[in-house]
Amino acid sequence: MPTKASPSVLTALKNLKSDVETITAMTSDQDAAYLTEPILTFMKSNNIDYRTSEDHDHNRLSIINRFIRTLRDMAIKRHINTSKMNSLLKAYNTSTHSSIGHAPNEMTEELEEQYIKRKRAHTDVLRLTTRLEPGTTVRIVNENKPFTKKRSNLSNELNTVAANEWSNIIIKGSDHSVATFPRFKLIPSSRGKLAKSIDNAKRGIVKAIIDMNKDKYKVRYEGGVTDWIPKKNVREGRPTIQSPLEFDYFKAVEASK
Repeated sequence: MPTKASPSVLTALKNLKSDVETITAMTSDQDAAYLTEPILTFMKSNNIDYRTSEDHDHNRLSIINRFIRTLRDMAIKRHINTSKMNSLLKAYNTSTHSSIGHAPNEMTEELEEQYIKRKRAHTDVLRLTTRLEPGTTVRIVNENKPFTKKRSNLSNELNTVAANEWSNIIIKGSDHSVATFPRFKLIPSSRGKLAKSIDNAKRGIVKAIIDMNKDKYKVRYEGGVTDWIPKKNVREGRPTIQSPLEFDYFKAVEASK
């Protein structure tokens, strides 16, 4: 892509669709270019299960991020032209990778299926043995910051587990603000005081939609506080799919007519 703007993204998606014909699912971060109406319309019109990562959960993009870092390390120079990219990809795809035990070009459908089954089984075991029940207090594993003195890699204050969401966990502060973290970033702990809020209280558990206008929903948070928020906020993670909150709201509106 010549730029990271929405028109370049849309052109790249159309070219990809032309090359592979069927795209079943796609995942990205919450870059604004991917959440524009033309991109979301493309996803919906082609029946693509489009998902986005959340603020503290970039783990679902870890494979592609590792791939990008590897290409940058191989390139040495910051800018990569088409010819250089093709040579890097050839080297990458013909080299044995320790994680799969094969070169990517050697992977067959059977080998790929076996690998996925092993990883799913491993994930299921971890999910059962490391589950954090709602009400458990935890500390957050902080990101390492280069060039700063390392004192502790855990948050000073505690947060409370609110719910389990597949492999992720929703935690909350005492003001009912919430954030979603992957399990490996949370350590059970009972020592210390509870944090008042998370991420400056920018997110909370929405219990219901109670009104709407052209661009926003009026919502009621856990704890009773109400506020107007952008409609896209109730679809975080699944921007092209109507959320259960929206379904319940429109069902109630229809029933009241």
